[in-house]
Amino acid sequence: CLLNNATMTSPASKRPRIGSADKELSSSSSSLLDPITPSILQKGEQLATLYQKASPYPHAVIDNFCVDGFLEGILTELKHNSKVKFKETDLFRVYQSIDLGNLKDGSELAANMPNLMKLKNAIYSPQYRAFIENIAGLEAGSLTDEVDCAANCHTRGCHLLCHDDVIGTRKVSYIIYLTDAKPEWTDSDGGRLELYDAIAEEDRFVPGALPVKTVLPAFNSMAYFVVEPGVSFHSVQEVFCDRPRLSIQGWYHTKEAPSQIENATLQRLKSTGEGENTEGTFQPMADEATTAAAAAETEGNGTESEPTFSSEDGKFLGEYINKAYLTEESLNEIRTRFEEESSVKLRHFLNDEWSSKIKAAFTRQDKGDKVGDNNPSLDYHVGINEKWKAVGPAHKQRFLQYQEGSGSSALSAKKASSEDVVDVGEYLDHL
Repeated sequence: CLLNNATMTSPASKRPRIGSADKELSSSSSSLLDPITPSILQKGEQLATLYQKASPYPHAVIDNFCVDGFLEGILTELKHNSKVKFKETDLFRVYQSIDLGNLKDGSELAANMPNLMKLKNAIYSPQYRAFIENIAGLEAGSLTDEVDCAANCHTRGCHLLCHDDVIGTRKVSYIIYLTDAKPEWTDSDGGRLELYDAIAEEDRFVPGALPVKTVLPAFNSMAYFVVEPGVSFHSVQEVFCDRPRLSIQGWYHTKEAPSQIENATLQRLKSTGEGENTEGTFQPMADEATTAAAAAETEGNGTESEPTFSSEDGKFLGEYINKAYLTEESLNEIRTRFEEESSVKLRHFLNDEWSSKIKAAFTRQDKGDKVGDNNPSLDYHVGINEKWKAVGPAHKQRFLQYQEGSGSSALSAKKASSEDVVDVGEYLDHL
């Protein structure tokens, strides 16, 4: 029902010259490449220049990828012969329709989807793989015949968080967009492909907080980019509209995994899961024995111990924090829960007075920026100014951080208790 809503460069001597490859492709009498617009196969040199010189890493977009009317036939086949399966992880939220790697010649499903089979056979043919090798600056014959692609559907709220796409032997990633041709997909629909700079951090590269380039998923366009560990950071912006963002998304593979695969986002997540700290120097927490020994040593030296939570502390914090959390019983319960589960969620943390003030300040700010109330922002820099800084890296986190002390002035007790309009930052400075 969702469907119905519808830079690695090898020596030139080791690969064919782009010009000669263009002539070979354009003069071929084979019908294998018929789904692809013929003029594209004659622009290898131009596409190679665009791809290899693009930033933040090699990528390009081919408009009018298939001949007129061909993708409309694929859309009809998908709507009548495939089912969607919802998939959601910490990284993505998507509906996957069909894995083309499992779509075999001679099967009943393949017989019902002739146009999709033609497209799969065309883009994974030796001729077209050679074309991709040329425009991507790869050695001739380096891309294998492995078919790795699927039909995907992103609906409202679906997304793909930042990662570098490195799994196994992937080398070039591509997306053929099947979004609505009329009306055309626009910025307000969301779902853009987002590309990120790679920023040096210690001994590896991480993505910046915000994308530096985006690609609109226009109907019958093909976006493609290099897959490189710690370099090809990208994501899919959340879809804002009720129209499906349909695409065929896949990869071209090489025979061997890339060098420095240990820097790939997936490998680093695996290392973290195995107890390794892949994002910086490990700072162990003291265990109970160490803490007790340190306390005994401190007491023996006659130095002061750590201050306890006094009644004066409770009185001061009670001006801002829900007093239910400041009782001895609650504090002990919170500590126990944190020690057992490593996290605690405290609802209604601020008292009614301060939560109302801060909520009002945020609401005014959102209204001024024209966001909130299901009105998504199309501006990546909304809310960012001298007081608020975007914090990344995007493959781990992205939020706005208030720069302490950057308020226009300290918030006086009188102003804090008045009905004057106060900036959120002034409240934070006060707190």
